[in-house]
Amino acid sequence: MNVQSQLMKLDKRQLTRIIRKREDGWQNLMSLLGTKYDKKTHLKYRFPGRLDNMTLNSLYRGDGFAKKVVTLPVHHMLREWFKVDGDTEGTFQDIYKMIKLKKHLKTHLTWDRLHGGSGMLVGLDDGGELHDPVNYNRLKGIRFIKVYDRWLIHHNVNYRDEDPNSPTYGELLYYDIIPPRGNQFVVHRDRIHILDGLEISMQEKHANQEWGDSVLQAAYEYVKGLANIYSNVESIIEDFVQTILKIENLQQLIATGREDLVKKRMEILDLGRSMMNTMLLDDKEDYDKKASQTRGVEKVIQEFAIALSAVSNIPVTLLMGRSPAGMDATGESDLTIFYDWISSLQEDKALDVIDWINFRIVNSSEYNVSTNEPAVIFNPLYQPTEKEIVETRKDQAEIDAMYIDRGVLLSNEVRQSRFGGETYSHDTVVEGELEPEDRVPPVGGEEEKEEDEE
Repeated sequence: MNVQSQLMKLDKRQLTRIIRKREDGWQNLMSLLGTKYDKKTHLKYRFPGRLDNMTLNSLYRGDGFAKKVVTLPVHHMLREWFKVDGDTEGTFQDIYKMIKLKKHLKTHLTWDRLHGGSGMLVGLDDGGELHDPVNYNRLKGIRFIKVYDRWLIHHNVNYRDEDPNSPTYGELLYYDIIPPRGNQFVVHRDRIHILDGLEISMQEKHANQEWGDSVLQAAYEYVKGLANIYSNVESIIEDFVQTILKIENLQQLIATGREDLVKKRMEILDLGRSMMNTMLLDDKEDYDKKASQTRGVEKVIQEFAIALSAVSNIPVTLLMGRSPAGMDATGESDLTIFYDWISSLQEDKALDVIDWINFRIVNSSEYNVSTNEPAVIFNPLYQPTEKEIVETRKDQAEIDAMYIDRGVLLSNEVRQSRFGGETYSHDTVVEGELEPEDRVPPVGGEEEKEEDEE
């Protein structure tokens, strides 16, 4: 008996008692809206559980969508690299190449997104061991870099700073590293940079062994859903056309143990269809084909792709590897939002690692760097096409010509500003006050005025 049938048997006093138990909001006894029998009052979210190491590794290696969610943002974060303001000699970039920073930084950021945490161990030549604080007075340089995912880095509560007056209060002073091969060792916090995944509450972080979440944690159900849709589509394609053969007295033949005759008849039909594309049938046999319906499948795939795009912050055009569809669809707005998000990741994640490395470079005696306060500037993510570059320079040339004609700028100032550096520049550098003999009279200006006076 359903709930509505039970309610019909209740008297007025019992119905009133039910209503009074839920007096907030709208109520409707016939639809059960607003009563204790309303299905929405029992709707609760249940956390599906944390993804473990094996599941995360399997997703990364075996599911293309999951891998894209992890790696695509990292690729764009480092795609155009960065420059160091004040590094006129390119010393920092040479050091980055020597220690293979781009490779290790990519791994560090990737493991952080995949596993919810990562550690980049830097071998510093300062005469100390890995478990010793860095002696910057004796620091010569960086000897190696190794990256470990969070599952190989253990938080030991005995290493926690318990001094409330310390700037590192509550944080670990040392980390236990357990490599896949080799013996466990202890590292001082000065020698390892830690990224701890996506931010979660302090209680959840404590329950997660002091680590944050993987980016696949919240996207897992959507990745699974999209992969399941493609798997079902594959099954539809495999069974797209079903052949139906009607044989008289088929049940009787099977019941009397004469299945071999049925199989032989099917083999003869397949042979005839393969050789001559012709079906030879008895007058009481019937042959037909039924095709599966695929209408609407593309729409379903698109909706699942949009859902995964929403939770991963990756545009559908990049996630699915195809151009935007529809009239006037360019995808430029999606890319603009995506690049803004990537820029924030660069500031929040990549910059923290680079500044940490730069501090050790600046304090190393072997590196003769040109600045002790390196400012990292990420190169623009959007790169214009050749056509856009030509059009922009054409516009700039017209403006420069106008300034020169009116005596605002000298031709050598324009030449030096545009082509005097390593690359073309839109910034204009004025040499200073122009001498009278260097000024070009404006069109229709002083010369014409003098002629009129004469």
